Amino acid sequence: MMSSFNIWVGADNGYLKGVNFSKKSIHNFTSTEETSTKRKERSVRKLIWTDKDRSDVALLRGNRLIEVFRTENDEVVKVYNSSNGSSEETVAIQWHNDKPIVANNSGGIYKFNDKNIIDNEAILNAGDNLKCFRINPVNAAHCITGGLENDVKLWDFQQPDKPIFRAKNLPPTELDLRRPINVIDLDFLADSQRIVTCSYRDIRVYDPNLSGRRRPVISTILADNPHAKTEPLTSMCLSSNGYSLFVGGAHGGLFELDLRHDARLVKGYHGNTGSVRSVAVSGDYLASCGLDRFLYLYNIHTKELKFKVYLKTTLNCLLFNDNCIDQTETNDKHSVDQTVSEEAVDSDSDLWEDLETVDDSSVDVVKPTESKRKSKDKQRSGKKKTRYFT
Repeated sequence: MMSSFNIWVGADNGYLKGVNFSKKSIHNFTSTEETSTKRKERSVRKLIWTDKDRSDVALLRGNRLIEVFRTENDEVVKVYNSSNGSSEETVAIQWHNDKPIVANNSGGIYKFNDKNIIDNEAILNAGDNLKCFRINPVNAAHCITGGLENDVKLWDFQQPDKPIFRAKNLPPTELDLRRPINVIDLDFLADSQRIVTCSYRDIRVYDPNLSGRRRPVISTILADNPHAKTEPLTSMCLSSNGYSLFVGGAHGGLFELDLRHDARLVKGYHGNTGSVRSVAVSGDYLASCGLDRFLYLYNIHTKELKFKVYLKTTLNCLLFNDNCIDQTETNDKHSVDQTVSEEAVDSDSDLWEDLETVDDSSVDVVKPTESKRKSKDKQRSGKKKTRYFT
């Protein structure tokens, strides 16, 4: 039985939300951590598929638990703990050989053993302030890493002592200022070793196959384009064609760039009003979500906003279900009806219900007396008016 939801969305309050555009329905799935009361502990940080059939979704939560959610039965079938006895934050997750591989912000990359317990020793150490990590889908022995003042590195799991490729920063600016390094996200271009990165303000493409070329072969600052907003970049994704790159910004900007022409700005998509936390593309459709609590669905050819749905809480990540996205009926622009079950009410509504009601009758309002009003009127009338022109 295939899942009927077109898109899965991870919320900051811990819910996994399934959205079906053709049926105009939404459903919330609660966390297994029912006793957790802190929002940061149960928030869904990352979403990835664990198999090619797109039947299981892995959720990385703020408390470093990894839950495998089976979409056919709508239940959690496995739970992994990536804490490893340390307080480091888990920043990225990948799936390899039916098990997760995780990376923490101190640079350690760990795998799980046959007993589904994380190893004590890291596979490799990618450096401090790590933010992103991704395995090459073509060659699973290779991976890339990047972060804050931690430039792009290409690694081989079989030779983890030294990276195969280490990126070099661009020369200083015209004012002799050093260019900061802050890799937000990265990915491999389709069927190649080339690497595309999304930094704080710019897009870069590296080619490790070029011997002696450590600096990017393509580098563009999106803010330099007069048609783009001057805003930090927060998310990115690559299309299946291998040359279209979609990036989201902190002020609601959503843009498409063509990597065949030096990452030239091609299109802009309107609608987002808050920081774009996640973008994803599947076929002819582009989806985005973020701090404005809306999920948007666009047609990448016409730039038309097909769907816009309010999901009641801040959203962190989303995942397309390619198996049923082609079945979506998007002939007209609709607002999806929120058919959320009573068992899956968001925690925001509980917060308002717990607030005490204030009775206005018990509040003493002090009103000015007549004598005070008369004295103020006399003071105003006694002031001399300044004449600026004669």
